[in-house]
Amino acid sequence: MRKPKDESITYVDHAAASLYSKKQLSSIFNSLNSSVYGNPHSRHLPSEIVTQSIDAARNRIFEHFNTSSEDYDLIFTSGATDAIKIIANCFCWRLNDSNNIRNQQEPEEENRGVFVYTQENHTSVLGIREAASKNGADIYSLLSSKAYEIFKESKGSNFYTGVLNETNSEPSNIGLFAFSGQCNFSGEKYPLKWIENVHSGLLGQICEENPMNDSNKIEGMFCRN
Repeated sequence: MRKPKDESITYVDHAAASLYSKKQLSSIFNSLNSSVYGNPHSRHLPSEIVTQSIDAARNRIFEHFNTSSEDYDLIFTSGATDAIKIIANCFCWRLNDSNNIRNQQEPEEENRGVFVYTQENHTSVLGIREAASKNGADIYSLLSSKAYEIFKESKGSNFYTGVLNETNSEPSNIGLFAFSGQCNFSGEKYPLKWIENVHSGLLGQICEENPMNDSNKIEGMFCRN
């Protein structure tokens, strides 16, 4: 690992941004020194070189997660904050309303979306609350202990999260769930099985069993609308 020029500095903020290594610097320098890179949106040889490099990187990521472009779109962003902001601004917070960000009308009660997030999360996840609130979505914040309890007892419900299956063929509402794969503070890893649980309709169960007007009675859960 490359050390800062000032050897009196000990850099530990790798959760935010790791220092680049000497190997990375050498690799990038050699690549830039031996190739001509152009705008990937143009049509010439330097452009094709960049396009091929981007496609190769995208395919390596798909392979790492054992998936493909048939199942997912992979978008490169400047970082986690930018990626989270894109999700917040583009997410369809109500069924049959693809332009909800520009729609200032109060959503019908049965079409209200929901945003559920665990407290041990990326700071930028909190910013999603603004977009959710503007679009009339109910917002739930879960302690990790409460999340484990809910997922352990989950049975699923009729709630749309972007995936339709046999148990969720006629969605009545829409929701977004955010949790960290691993907490930067404690290092705890959360089960990826939760994704499948949410696709099966768990968000609907949370809303049905914990309506907004009962928020003060729920231990480990904080609600707002």
